[in-house]
Parts: sequence; C-alpha cells; structure tokens
Amino acid sequence: GWLPGYYRLPADVKIAACDAYRRGDLYGIDLASGAAVAALGVLPGEAVLDMCCAPGAKLCALADALQLSGSGTGVDVSE
Repeated sequence: GWLPGYYRLPADVKIAACDAYRRGDLYGIDLASGAAVAALGVLPGEAVLDMCCAPGAKLCALADALQLSGSGTGVDVSE
C-alpha cells in the first residue's frame, strides 16, 4: 500500500481480541495519524514533540520510529 508498515483491517475486526495486541506488538491507528507519522520521517536519535497526542496512537508510532534512541514527548489539552 501507499503507507508502508501500516495495514488496513475491515471495520468488524476487533484487534483487542488478538494476542499480538494484548502483548503490545500492534495497535490501532487511524489513517490520518499514520500518514502524519510517515510524512515526518522520524529517525532514531531525533527529538519529537507531538502537541496533539490524544489518544496516543500517533505518539506510539513516533516512539516506534525512534527505536529506543532519541526523545518523544506528547502533550494535549484537556478541559
């Protein structure tokens, strides 16, 4: 597909019932967030600030891209 590393699942698939999801090996993320992460092109060792991080899947994808090297910070506004 046009978004490497991402897969589209039918809406009726419940990933929460999947062992890989329970282990933290995969998570759900919407297409717009995945595209934003891909467009940013984060590399290990970089510092990334996500100023609109709720509910957190985009920040998780950014952390994956950092590969345990660098810094990822997420903030959001709550009323």
